[in-house]
Amino acid sequence: SSAKILAALRALNDRRMFKHAVSLGTEAVRAYPDVAGIHRRLVQALIDGGDLDSAERALGAAIAQVATGDAELLELKGLAGRLAKQRYVMHVASTGSGGESFLREAVARYGAVYSANQNAYWHGINAVALAALAERSNVTLDPRIDWHAASRKILKQRQTAFAKDPGDLWTCTSFLSRELV
Repeated sequence: SSAKILAALRALNDRRMFKHAVSLGTEAVRAYPDVAGIHRRLVQALIDGGDLDSAERALGAAIAQVATGDAELLELKGLAGRLAKQRYVMHVASTGSGGESFLREAVARYGAVYSANQNAYWHGINAVALAALAERSNVTLDPRIDWHAASRKILKQRQTAFAKDPGDLWTCTSFLSRELV
């Protein structure tokens, strides 16, 4: 079933077995083309495995395939930010500098997802962290992002959520991420 395949893909990705996840995900997308979560896990495996060109193609196909109201669409669009961030990281790792266009794209993509749905705070945190990196790296963002204010806004939202559910580990992680910026 698609639920078992999703669980297997998650387990493979969690264990950093990306080659296996890509193999399973590629076949699973063919068998279950309407299951957006399978597309997402495949794209994650491709990004984490460093095959960014294939990840970009799979992501484009997934976004085109997924219905507008599907909750996974937001996550797929967030992966576009992650893909741009990974391109930036790999560019800097290989050349020692540059890659500003990838950094700008990552901030813009994460920011757009967060703007569309502020409940997707993890995308906002990524936008904040990358905007802070851009500032430290003297990379101009257009439009400029006040990452300090955005960070405070997300922190306030997460504090409210944490007060309601102190066992929410993602909220705890969010606090830490915000403090590290």
